[in-house]
Amino acid sequence: MLQAVSKPYLLIAASLFSSAINAEEKQCRVLIDPSQVDLDRLEPPADFATSEATKVGKIDIFRQEIYPPTDTELAWYESGLNYLNPLTKIDAIRAQLVIAEGDRFDQKLMEISERQLREQPFLYNARVFPYRVCEDTVDLAVVTRDLWTFLPALSITRSGGQNKTFIGFSDVNFAGSGKTLFVNRQDDNERTRYLFGYSDPAVWDSAWQADGRFAVTTDGELQRVRVKRPFSDAEERNAYSWLAHHEIVETPLYFRGDEVNEFRHQQLATELSFGTNIHRPLITLPSTTEIHLLAGYRFEEHQFRESDETQGAIPDDRLQSYPWLAMELDGRRYMQAFNINQNQQVEDVALGWYQRFQVGYSSQVLGATGEQIILSGFSEYRKADERTLYSFKLRGESAWDPEQDQSENTQLSFLGNGWWFDSGREKSWHGKFELTYTRSFTLDNQLVLGGSTGLRGYPADYQVGDRRVILSLERRYFWPWYPLRTFRVGGVAFIDSGRA
Repeated sequence: MLQAVSKPYLLIAASLFSSAINAEEKQCRVLIDPSQVDLDRLEPPADFATSEATKVGKIDIFRQEIYPPTDTELAWYESGLNYLNPLTKIDAIRAQLVIAEGDRFDQKLMEISERQLREQPFLYNARVFPYRVCEDTVDLAVVTRDLWTFLPALSITRSGGQNKTFIGFSDVNFAGSGKTLFVNRQDDNERTRYLFGYSDPAVWDSAWQADGRFAVTTDGELQRVRVKRPFSDAEERNAYSWLAHHEIVETPLYFRGDEVNEFRHQQLATELSFGTNIHRPLITLPSTTEIHLLAGYRFEEHQFRESDETQGAIPDDRLQSYPWLAMELDGRRYMQAFNINQNQQVEDVALGWYQRFQVGYSSQVLGATGEQIILSGFSEYRKADERTLYSFKLRGESAWDPEQDQSENTQLSFLGNGWWFDSGREKSWHGKFELTYTRSFTLDNQLVLGGSTGLRGYPADYQVGDRRVILSLERRYFWPWYPLRTFRVGGVAFIDSGRA
């Protein structure tokens, strides 16, 4: 009797469940098919209406291999590299997202998640976008493409009159985890160094980051560890950082490209800081400007001893121990572009103002060598339109002794950059200008020019002074040639001019 009565109820329940599913399907619409997204192109997001009640439903992750499928069969080397490359783990991708399932839909957080993914060196490109709308629920798609990241290296180069050899390997996506691991041996005119490094952009899939470097050299050693949690636009608005650094190295001094002195330099530093994001500032600023207040403590000690190559005076030992306060004003917004500094690669370009000012007081009460006010800061501005991009940056630092009314290691720099693009963005001009002024440098610091410090093709460190000016003009070529879907081909012609 019970069995006979239950059948109609089961049929009615099944019918109602089926109707509910059909109704839900009818209320959903697909905006973009994630499988059809081309990461080689800049595609505008789909338009759809949202409200304060719109929530994030599912976040689905679609991972593309190094060579995504095409209409034709993959070549043998494409299939082989796809097979050998460990695909980035879903947890490593999800750890970079600042928006989660169940959150209120926020376009800004979605864009920040996309930028953070694109910043990762193990991804060729990434997109985060709404792809399905069901009434007040939006499902997000995360589409990424991997890069080949395991790089054994052997190189012999000559630059600025110096020979350098390098052998080792690095992997910025070790076993698909998103972690960086590298081991190498570097040999140049100054030293031979054996270096091991590790970096984790999401410790235990959290917002915490950690990295470390450990080296043994023919003239010293290096140990450096840093743990931090940077500012986030998600609900957590605080930042934390801890740094420990110890290094022993023989530091050379140059004049006209020749080494004129050398001494043994030991540096010990540690720093701890905390920052918070102010929601309602007491000063009037545009609503898009974020204000960060930071506080910390830094201990930094420098000891100097003679080496076998010492030919003159060596610097005096110094120790700074100080609490500090800082303020950051972040009014940046971002645009997506390509062919700026990378060939046919989507780049996130920060526009607007970004400024930071910091002040600390180093006192003998805390063990310091003397009484000093430690000042540092920078102010940067960028602006762009369809055919131009330019930026200006002013930065400076100094340690000022108020009792003696004298400064130490003062440096002030002005940097300007400009880009001018043709209509197809396959060619561009890039100009750079730098003006640097220094005062009261300690003997272990030099302002040099040559080689990697501003004049390509000239000997490294061949000019020394207390002022430096650099002018550079480049003609860049970003050809659309993409042989074997592996190499991007480009070129540059440049003129560098400068003096210290």
